[in-house]
This record gives sequence, C-alpha cells and structure tokens, in this order.
Amino acid sequence: MSNEYNVLIELMAKKEDEVRKLFSLLDECTVNLTNEDLKGHERYEVAMGVEFIILRIRVIVASELDNINGAITNLFDREIPTNIQIKMKKRQAQLISTTGRLNELREDLNSMQKMIYTYRQLPQ
Repeated sequence: MSNEYNVLIELMAKKEDEVRKLFSLLDECTVNLTNEDLKGHERYEVAMGVEFIILRIRVIVASELDNINGAITNLFDREIPTNIQIKMKKRQAQLISTTGRLNELREDLNSMQKMIYTYRQLPQ
C-alpha cells in the first residue's frame, strides 16, 4: 500500500502544480486589466482570456473533486489505509476551498465585465 500512497501523492501534486501554474497565469492576466493604455475592446479581450483561464481551473478542480468524492465513497467498500484516507479527505477539503475562491473570482470578473459594458455604452 505504500506504493499506492506514493502514486496518490504524485498524482495530487501534479494536479496541484497544474492549478498553481494556471493561477499564476491568471494573476499575470489580471494585471493587464489595470493597464490604462488598453482600449475598451482590448480590455474586454483580456477579460475574456481571464474567464477562459478560470474555466480551465474550474474544470481541473471539478474533475479532481469528482474523482476524490468517488474514491471517498468507495472507501467504505474496501479497506483503505488510514494515511490514504486522510490524504484524500484533506485534498477534498482543499479542492472545495479552491472552488469557493474560483466562484468569488468569477463574481468579481462578472462585476468588472458589467462595468466594461456600461463604459462602452456611454457616449464617447
């Protein structure tokens, strides 16, 4: 079972690294949103890029969370070592937390897009 635990740790670390890189890219893109040289349509394109990154992160997190939830459900059917159970439940909690942060980011982006849209409707 020690080998299974190590494989599980590696898989979780790989997914976490992928999500971390996307959050870093998201950070870089949101910096562009504050660039005052951007015109309305350019700012909108950056906002759409941000939205696509958030979507990608959400897909990765939702997929992993679904896999973890399925595995946790099956814990009762098999004897799984405690260390693996603990690791899976910690990862589940982390993914749920990340989902909450993504939802907050999405709401913030939605508000910003409304402001961009409103600005575009104003007479120039």
